[in-house]
Amino acid sequence: LDNQRDRAITYLDSGLDSGGRTNEIFLRQAIKSYGALGAFERGRTCLDHLWKISRFDSNKALLVLRLQAWLEQQAGQLEPALVAYDRALALRFQPDLVIKAANIEVKAGRITEGLKRLSKALNTAPLHQRLRKRKEQLKILSQTENLGND
Repeated sequence: LDNQRDRAITYLDSGLDSGGRTNEIFLRQAIKSYGALGAFERGRTCLDHLWKISRFDSNKALLVLRLQAWLEQQAGQLEPALVAYDRALALRFQPDLVIKAANIEVKAGRITEGLKRLSKALNTAPLHQRLRKRKEQLKILSQTENLGND
């Protein structure tokens, strides 16, 4: 299995060396592949290349920030993932990104912060059902944790 992983990484590296560094489609797929293979530094290098190409287009920049957050989560780096989600949300409010950021807060042991994020988002999108549902779930989780601490 390690041999297959190494072979896949070698093929991706070869693609980067063969013009992939300037190909947005290749870079997006390489980031996902490197992340799935656990080759996080290589994924971050691809992110850097993709950011240079995409940063002046807000739609593309948003996609890069989403990929960055995903890659950092894969790597177990919650704080950098949260920063990437916050940067993406600064570009454009998207409820799914708020939910993902709130979930990171929970993983980091900060349920209250996750609830605050969801409450703030609900001020912007009061009828959004997934935001509402996740907030209710976190309220229950928060109450359960408080009972366990008594």
